[in-house]
Amino acid sequence: MNTFVPLRDWSAKTGSLLRKLRRNGTLIVTQNGVPAAYVIKANPENIDADMAALNRLGFAQVTQRMRASARAAGADMMSLKAVNAEIATVRSARRQVRQP
Repeated sequence: MNTFVPLRDWSAKTGSLLRKLRRNGTLIVTQNGVPAAYVIKANPENIDADMAALNRLGFAQVTQRMRASARAAGADMMSLKAVNAEIATVRSARRQVRQP
């Protein structure tokens, strides 16, 4: 069960909310009613694995935003030939910037 916590409550009631976190495992902190952060219970014996999983989640979120942006711009419909032409154009521009 997800527990939503307004940012104001998180600031004012951190201690009691951390106790609730230990029982429930996850809190979702909201700012103006919009989810802003996930707070998860730490596992001190496996912190490296937890951090690796969070890093994978962050990467997946960035990838999802990039794909949505590409779809919105129509880039997901580009042919391989058009993609390669775009890459060549960017590389050419970079070479010109590097040369004095």
